[in-house]
Amino acid sequence: MRPWQLLCCALAAAGCAGEGPTRHEVSGRVVYRGQPVPVGMVMFEPDAARGNLGQQGMATIENGSFRTSNGGTGLAAGAYLVTVTGYDGRPAGDDAPNGRPLFPPHTFAWEGAAAARTLDIDVPAPTK
Repeated sequence: MRPWQLLCCALAAAGCAGEGPTRHEVSGRVVYRGQPVPVGMVMFEPDAARGNLGQQGMATIENGSFRTSNGGTGLAAGAYLVTVTGYDGRPAGDDAPNGRPLFPPHTFAWEGAAAARTLDIDVPAPTK
């Protein structure tokens, strides 16, 4: 085989590689003290300690709802550490465009999406 033919075969084989694991949409609602969180973010960090070495995912919260396909991407199956931040939605100048934080960042473990899923989050009130 000539060198250029070998190169073409190598490039063709490299182009056949997969695009990684299938990612699924996750959507749901976020409430705090029984009320929808007006504005915020849900971050999905792969939990390497539980075997997930995949990519991070995220979604924005708007009026208590989030969807990973809005402002983010879907999630591959696996274990995640989920962190939720929420704000009152009343802009307070350039330093706080989303308003005041409603609660400290809330993190919990979650076994992620093997298919499209719904994840409803009830953020607990901070303990004193």
